[in-house]
Amino acid sequence: MNYIVADSGFAWLKLYSKTQYGCLDSISQKTRFNKSPIAIYSISDSTICQGDSIVLKDQSLADSVAWKVNNSVYPIANAKIKVTENAGSYPLFHFAINRNGCADTNILSVKIEAKPKANFTNTNACENEKIAFMDISTGKNVQWIWKILNKTKYGIAPTDTIGKAGNYSVKLRVNTSFGCTDSVTKMVVVYPNPTPNIYFTGTGFTPPDQYGYLFECKPDTFVFYKWQIGSAGNADKAKAYVYFSESGKSEHVYLEVTDNCKGKTDSLVYIKGLTLYLFPNSFTPNSDGHNDGFGIAGPEYIKQYKLRIFNRWGEEVFFTQNPYELWKPQNPLPGLYVYKAAVQDIYSRWKELDGVVYLLR
Repeated sequence: MNYIVADSGFAWLKLYSKTQYGCLDSISQKTRFNKSPIAIYSISDSTICQGDSIVLKDQSLADSVAWKVNNSVYPIANAKIKVTENAGSYPLFHFAINRNGCADTNILSVKIEAKPKANFTNTNACENEKIAFMDISTGKNVQWIWKILNKTKYGIAPTDTIGKAGNYSVKLRVNTSFGCTDSVTKMVVVYPNPTPNIYFTGTGFTPPDQYGYLFECKPDTFVFYKWQIGSAGNADKAKAYVYFSESGKSEHVYLEVTDNCKGKTDSLVYIKGLTLYLFPNSFTPNSDGHNDGFGIAGPEYIKQYKLRIFNRWGEEVFFTQNPYELWKPQNPLPGLYVYKAAVQDIYSRWKELDGVVYLLR
């Protein structure tokens, strides 16, 4: 027999017993009915993201309370619980208990939404090279927010260009339709573009019309080289030996090098014809700024050089190995002087010259 007592307090309970022959007996007992607790609660949210916290607050009329989420029990009135379970729905139990053992229970459901895992490819790049970032996050994402060089971009595959070498941080935040979020920051290395330099020199002349040149790249430690040397053709090494069939004109020279990155440069190179060695037949060293010194014309086209000058008695009065250096005597005697020169041009041809020069005062 079940009986629901509406109020707490004391009451007499009486039990009657009767046999089949009509014999009757009874017993009475004073019984106390304790007050039942009432389980009352509030919850911050019944649907949360995995890894977030749920705030539980007890408002029960009871001596003690407890919470149970999955297999974890929290014997406190108010609890902030970080939920790490996998996505899904889980029962949440709320117990209200009096010291006399009377209890009340609430059962509700908590839904856990899956948290995304942010991730992306972070390809390194070169200066001024377009970088393509690709989202490889997991989760049912609907929004992608990127921070690249203090710029905000959206989408699963944004691009950007960084003009200066260095290390840069790139951040991606992803959001699901429910609002669950995650973020990740990675470093992107931007390598400097190499700066090649072109050096060249004549190497020889092959009659009737082959002008040899050596083109060099400095530094010479790159992995790949790509030369385009005007009418002389192409080459793919740090040093390029080429021949031009015409002189007296400029040739466009282009060089591209590759290491981690690509670098390029170009130059106009004037192809010098065969050198004409010219000395003046007179000069006036009077410090008037006109024709004050004696030397060879076109020193920029000379590789090696020796010049000796002798007076009328055969005495050497001047010697130099620098084609840019002029003879400018102080208080010289006017008259004829003999010179002897040995000259090597840009094509490595040697020639010996001699003659006379008249010194005028």
